[in-house]
Amino acid sequence: MPLPLRKRIWVAMGPEMMAENHAVRSEGLVRRIQLAIACVQRVLPIWYSAFPKDNKPELMLEMVERYLNDQTDWDSVWELKNNFWGRLDNLLCKEKHFDSLYVGFASACVVTTVLQDEVMDDLADSPLDEELDAYSWDSRFYASLAYAGGASWDKHSSIPRRREFWTWYISEIPEVYNNLSNPNFK
Repeated sequence: MPLPLRKRIWVAMGPEMMAENHAVRSEGLVRRIQLAIACVQRVLPIWYSAFPKDNKPELMLEMVERYLNDQTDWDSVWELKNNFWGRLDNLLCKEKHFDSLYVGFASACVVTTVLQDEVMDDLADSPLDEELDAYSWDSRFYASLAYAGGASWDKHSSIPRRREFWTWYISEIPEVYNNLSNPNFK
């Protein structure tokens, strides 16, 4: 699913609200986070296939919940995410488990979403994912990479798996939109 379409979905979930470069908790933010979490949970088995004893992606999701429940602060969550991202970058240079590493990046991006929300400006001129560097990709895109075995421009990725992932994603939207499991807004 192209980034401009994903952005339209994010906007439909509720407006982006920022204060001092921090995301403001709102129904829209929580919906975007819940959809991002669902994407990571869908691909967690891919992470565990390569790293069976490493639960860091799940810890990232737990940290998001703790942050939403005021059990930790912005700076601590940001530092944890950055440390994990650095570890993933190091593994990317050494490993051949790219699909699994995409799951890790997806979980780290969920943390970014809870702290800074998604970038939803300029929908008309929004670039495509392949025009951005990997540091700008969102959690849903990383999850789709893990699920399909790579991006659409990777010759070894699976078109049917990518279609399956995005079909599932679209089916999740109404449930996430209508079911706010954490209405702890500020």
